[in-house]
Amino acid sequence: MVMLTIALASGCSAPAPRTGYLSDYDNLERVDKDIARFVSPELGEYSTFLVDPVEVRVQEKDSVLNDEQRQDVIAFFREHLIMALEERGLTVSDVPGPGVASIRMAITDIRKGTWWLNVHPISKLSGAGVGGAAMEAEIVDAESGLQLAAMVQRGWGNRFEIDTFNELDDIKDVLQDWATEIARRIDIAQKSMAEESDPIEGQAIEADQSG
Repeated sequence: MVMLTIALASGCSAPAPRTGYLSDYDNLERVDKDIARFVSPELGEYSTFLVDPVEVRVQEKDSVLNDEQRQDVIAFFREHLIMALEERGLTVSDVPGPGVASIRMAITDIRKGTWWLNVHPISKLSGAGVGGAAMEAEIVDAESGLQLAAMVQRGWGNRFEIDTFNELDDIKDVLQDWATEIARRIDIAQKSMAEESDPIEGQAIEADQSG
């Protein structure tokens, strides 16, 4: 009976939904069952970014958050994305213009953690009670709207982390990971652009990283 309860609570991982939020889905390439991604080499030309307000596109009938929780999650995501960008030496601006890109994000599914399963090591390790989220995000030229990067993905909380009674903890863990990953992808694109523009410097960077 206990194992049946765990199985029912853990559910199954459905693909991240597509809501029509992105300006273009045709560029996406499937990475695995949870992630589809596109990154244009042109992304490396940008170092200044607008961070648009985060949207929540979860159907009202499927919403598991109240208004206060929703605002908490939105503010958390945006704050950590800005922090991740600035930690990479990228500029966050409020003014669009030439050479500025906009980061657009929408949370498209939310699954709160189940506290009475999360606090028990056996059920947490099985995946029962683990919360998560799905999102769509893209980076576009702030003036032309040209899509420079995009992702559609789903993520789940850490099974090896035994949580307190905060049912939003798993959701925030996922959103923080995504914020870090967006900034990392921009950083990789910039370094690739630098290597192409200066092959000698690029070889030096590669040699330094291999050491």
